[in-house]
Amino acid sequence: VDVFFRRIDVGSGSRSLDQSLETIKLNIHWVRRNELPLYDWLTKYLAS
Repeated sequence: VDVFFRRIDVGSGSRSLDQSLETIKLNIHWVRRNELPLYDWLTKYLAS
């Protein structure tokens, strides 16, 4: 996503783009950190 948007001139929208890219990166980090605990929790509580 980052490489794609760096090739496009977004003009005055560059700050919004930077914020969006940061949000995407934070979400990726959250998923990587919480995927297994969330899976374990869902498996435990949906099975009962």
